[in-house]
Amino acid sequence: MKEMENNTDQRHFTRIEIDAPADLVTVGAEPQTLKGVCRDLSAGGMLLQTQQSLAPGTQLQVTLRSHYGNEPMLSCKAKVVRSYPAEEKVILGLEILEFLD
Repeated sequence: MKEMENNTDQRHFTRIEIDAPADLVTVGAEPQTLKGVCRDLSAGGMLLQTQQSLAPGTQLQVTLRSHYGNEPMLSCKAKVVRSYPAEEKVILGLEILEFLD
């Protein structure tokens, strides 16, 4: 129990859990389009679940949508800071670089 008490969260922003469809486009010479689900979101980053792994440092344009197909809820440029397998999916930790209109 003591060990957990000494463990401090280093995040600068509070994360909120969401379950929003995400469209991802890699930035580069040969852009890839991917689908995913945003599991949590903060002002500085997000956690996405996808079918494909991306290398840390990969830059993306991310668009989050509602389940009802309304206009995008959020559009941003982001970069992958971590990627790891989880069950039959891949979890991507992204840092938000810039919010887009």
